[in-house]
Amino acid sequence: MAQPASAQGTRMIEGRIVSLQGNQVMLNNGTIVTIPRDVAQPTEIDQGDTIRLNYEVRNGQNVATSLQMMDRAGGLRPR
Repeated sequence: MAQPASAQGTRMIEGRIVSLQGNQVMLNNGTIVTIPRDVAQPTEIDQGDTIRLNYEVRNGQNVATSLQMMDRAGGLRPR
């Protein structure tokens, strides 16, 4: 039986986006993270952006809970 996301804990990662497919990004270290629309709209992120993500593992997938742009003035607001 899967543990609730809160029991698995929130993790943080920072990296450069090397690939975008729909609402999934792949970072330069190979980590793939799904970014829900309530965290960021697909038009707000681009390949080559450096981002900092907080995420949880849900059903075996990394799902972002907040996103911060590291190389843009102002960035996205943390959630």
